[in-house]
Amino acid sequence: MSQFWASLGLSHNEQRLNWCDERVQSIHFYNKDAKITEESGKWLWKSNDTVVLDYLSVEKWFAKYCLLPVVEPQLSGDSQAQGAPLFEALFVNGERLTFHQIDDEHVRLKGKVYRSKILREALKELLAFDPKIE
Repeated sequence: MSQFWASLGLSHNEQRLNWCDERVQSIHFYNKDAKITEESGKWLWKSNDTVVLDYLSVEKWFAKYCLLPVVEPQLSGDSQAQGAPLFEALFVNGERLTFHQIDDEHVRLKGKVYRSKILREALKELLAFDPKIE
């Protein structure tokens, strides 16, 4: 059975979390007071200045990370903490989704706690877009 899970890129207790099945219009980073937003067919990094990002790089990021391998861990009472807002995605249909960071490996999303080592990697990649100017 472990070969089955491995063929899907998962361990036996992991699942895939599709957090962006709708198209994302923007992502706001709470700790940086910055956002990545799509306007007029361009992806922009907005903070103190506005920078045009490489469109394909941002689209590839979404293709790579919209499905995150996660585990719903059995956590202690500390996991009941709401966590600090990490980032918020705004979708083209007007819905919003906020990720709250509980600790280095755990996030709260839609009232559930998930562990995802890849989420931190994904955020580092996304935050690195700042200097990628067309």
